[in-house]
Amino acid sequence: MSEGITISTLTEGLDAISVNQIIMLRPTESPIIFIQQLGRGLRKCDGKEYVVVLDFIGNYTNNFMIPIALSGDRTYNKDNIRRYVREGARIIPGASTIHFDEISRKRIFESIDKANTSEARLLRDSYIQLKNKLGRIPTIAEFDEYGYIDVTKIFDKFGSYHNFLVKYERDYNMELSKDEALIIEFLSTKLAKGKRVQELLVLRSLLQQRDRVINYYELLNGFNVGRELPGNASGDTYTNNDSNTRINAAVKAQGDLNKNHEGLRGSELERLSVYNVLTNRFPLNKDIKKYGICTFITDTPSGFMINPVFSRMLENVTFARKVSEIIDFGIKRYERDYEGAYKDTNMKLYRKYTYEDVCRLLNWERNMTALNIGGYFYDKKTKTLPVFINYDKADDAIAYHDRFVTESELVALSKHPRDITSSDADHFYKRKPEDADNRIFLFVRKNKDDKEAKEFYFLGEIEACGEPRPITMEGTNDHAFEIDYRLDVPVREDIYDYITK
Repeated sequence: MSEGITISTLTEGLDAISVNQIIMLRPTESPIIFIQQLGRGLRKCDGKEYVVVLDFIGNYTNNFMIPIALSGDRTYNKDNIRRYVREGARIIPGASTIHFDEISRKRIFESIDKANTSEARLLRDSYIQLKNKLGRIPTIAEFDEYGYIDVTKIFDKFGSYHNFLVKYERDYNMELSKDEALIIEFLSTKLAKGKRVQELLVLRSLLQQRDRVINYYELLNGFNVGRELPGNASGDTYTNNDSNTRINAAVKAQGDLNKNHEGLRGSELERLSVYNVLTNRFPLNKDIKKYGICTFITDTPSGFMINPVFSRMLENVTFARKVSEIIDFGIKRYERDYEGAYKDTNMKLYRKYTYEDVCRLLNWERNMTALNIGGYFYDKKTKTLPVFINYDKADDAIAYHDRFVTESELVALSKHPRDITSSDADHFYKRKPEDADNRIFLFVRKNKDDKEAKEFYFLGEIEACGEPRPITMEGTNDHAFEIDYRLDVPVREDIYDYITK
């Protein structure tokens, strides 16, 4: 018993600021304990210039925990961790400085890519820390508010925060039906990250005025449907069934449009995309079957209405509160991470997106499997062509030799077998009149090592230049061709260095 108490005291409770050497003789798989161990030597003290860490156990294999310990960031967001390694001297809090040599940087980046930051034990430990801090079960918004683990990791691992609490929290007594739990799961995993706000705005408006029809375009142009306009003494609400005269008069009287998310642009393709998502038509077949209950709206000649089945489910106040909480969280995530889209798209430069995200945000009618969309796929209806690149390839891979020449120039290979007269080349080089307004978008990730999220950095629009160069693939003798691309926007320096170096 005494030995256990001593170990815990040294690991978590010792406050000797003069400690300048830590010798690790105890293995740990817990990032939280590792950070506490390392933290014993990170206190500042007069005459103490540095701390030496001697690791005899091999905890260094979890190198990704070092920047977490040094930065104080507890979200376990891999992009945040990478940023601390790249820019540590500039962004480490306080007066401290840090420098990673090239070998250390490489090993830490490899550790980050391979780390499982969605491990159930880590999620539970982080949850317990926040619960102990608050003295109660946290809301999903409080994970962001207090800087704890990114709660969307819980969504990805367990389907929803509700599912997590049912499994691990004895004090949680909120019961939902199977269908209600599935809807919470759908909203949590598909929409709550806020990568597109339009679905969330539609749902929030319909929740506020369940018996009303909402016009999609008016909603995006700023009318907060069903809410009282500022300064409206009469207390009337204005909906899309009101005449334009009445709405315009109310707006003029207030001197303000009361805009929501100014700058959102609606198109018919986008409206159809939002409809497909909110009626469960967009997902892959397996998800359509799984989330069969997740039909939230119906379409009418006047606009969207709430689905009667969903409306009846919302009569359960507990369920309605959960739905509203997730919608509000997703809108805040959009405002924090994704507002300020690139050109007329629904995507933000340097943010990361999955294959599914890209299909949805480019307004494709259906999601596609990674096998079909990998590399690139041309969608005829939207005339969009996303190019996906895994920049680092395995040494023994028979793969594309994609490479940046500069921050503004990229050389990439076509699929194979393909030749320079193929329809693929027509789409890239816009040879035919019907291809003149094709749009090509670039998505790059460093490698496939990150097993948690198959996400790519969005790097903007690209244009094929010059002429395709025919080549023969080594090992297969397949025909392919190289394409010279020019990027619309040069890649930001830190992202470029991470991908290429």
